[in-house]
Amino acid sequence: MQYAEIYRKEYMPLPNPDKAFHRFENSRFLDVLVIGGIARFFIVYSYPPGGFEVADTDEVEALDAWRGWVLKYLGPGSGYTVDTSTEEDGIPAFLARKTELGY
Repeated sequence: MQYAEIYRKEYMPLPNPDKAFHRFENSRFLDVLVIGGIARFFIVYSYPPGGFEVADTDEVEALDAWRGWVLKYLGPGSGYTVDTSTEEDGIPAFLARKTELGY
């Protein structure tokens, strides 16, 4: 939610929010991509940057390639609410909601 708020305040173009995105480098292990602003909905992805390494091949099956959230901005002082997430609702539900919103 913090990344969506930074994106909304500093990077989102007001005339065309559906045409913009911003990638944040959270750490050397995680990147965050924020898209949107259509009807106050934001799409957030987190994923390991390209070229990440694992110590043991048995760990690969347990890794999530990415996680995603659909957040709804509630307005100044109210923050955001999670509309859909890959962790809670699964990837198919996340992708369907994203499509439904026009992303």
